[in-house]
Amino acid sequence: MRKLNRFVDEDGLAIDFEIEGEYPQFGNNDPRVDDLAVDLVERFMKKSSETAHLP
Repeated sequence: MRKLNRFVDEDGLAIDFEIEGEYPQFGNNDPRVDDLAVDLVERFMKKSSETAHLP
């Protein structure tokens, strides 16, 4: 299980974080990261093609 703890200042702005557990990291030759990137780009391109664009 992954857990993200965030630390905020008195204004509520995040100033630090701590990650517990394993997660795929970019640049570590992990195919899960490539799969995430491919999925993200494919979904973005699909949404983009469905959206009207100015000429």
